[in-house]
Amino acid sequence: MTRKRILLALAVGLVAAACGGAGTPTTTAPPATTTTQPPTATTTEPPGPPRGPAAVEADDQEGDGTAIVVARVELPAPGFIAVHADADGAPGPVIGHSDLLPAGESTDVVVTLD
Repeated sequence: MTRKRILLALAVGLVAAACGGAGTPTTTAPPATTTTQPPTATTTEPPGPPRGPAAVEADDQEGDGTAIVVARVELPAPGFIAVHADADGAPGPVIGHSDLLPAGESTDVVVTLD
């Protein structure tokens, strides 16, 4: 397992975690009063998965190229770790992914490579 693959796995994990949406903060109008001012409009962001910081930690690995182990993953919402092939320094096609991981911290996550 090359260091390049490990770094790609890290980058992919962070990209996957950053693809979520934000929670739904809202601003509501104050209660109606007897003044002549119009009420404040309510604003809402579109619904989507939560966004937040994510972290991925992996060590240099050696093996037969069938799997990698990600030491620690911290996700703001349930998600996956995906490994992409190297396409001249950019992410190429997906060559492996983890099972669905829960929100929070997961350790020793095995990613089977195709």
